[in-house]
Amino acid sequence: MDSVADIYELHHEELFTFLLRRLRDRGAAADLVQELFVRLAERGGAPGVANRRAYLYRMAANLATDRERQLARRGRFEPVEAAHFGLCDDTPNAEDALLARERLRCVQRAIAAQPPLTQEIVRMVRLEGKSYRRAADILGISESSVQKHLARAVKAAAAALRYGEDSITGPNAPNVLPLRKEN
Repeated sequence: MDSVADIYELHHEELFTFLLRRLRDRGAAADLVQELFVRLAERGGAPGVANRRAYLYRMAANLATDRERQLARRGRFEPVEAAHFGLCDDTPNAEDALLARERLRCVQRAIAAQPPLTQEIVRMVRLEGKSYRRAADILGISESSVQKHLARAVKAAAAALRYGEDSITGPNAPNVLPLRKEN
């Protein structure tokens, strides 16, 4: 059985191309490829799947369909602020806020446990919104390398959320990756 990293190496480029043709949006295609492999990692790969390539394409098509439906809903309906009608309070309750902070810290530690180059790529692409190409140009590496580093970080974060951060970072975890660069 191939690992998720092996499956990624074999199929990520063709899945990106498939999604790019369907969505006509490089950023959305890259995000969906990333989401696909996060979900695959959460499932422990594709054990018992006879035709893995067809399985991955079906996952990609389903994610693209979900995205298209989401965009269609946004376009059809104007958002209505329920708070204007006094129907709800969108402030998270204390428990939800605590859980969200814990999940964020878990992801930050998983990213901080990655090599410095991977951390920098996560910061540039996910936090600063730079494209893969721009990050690659700045760092002097290939766009494919940027994608591989980002996939490694996403896989680590997903595993930390699924199995607990100690399984990824250990007892001597490095400091948490800051959300913003210090000036």
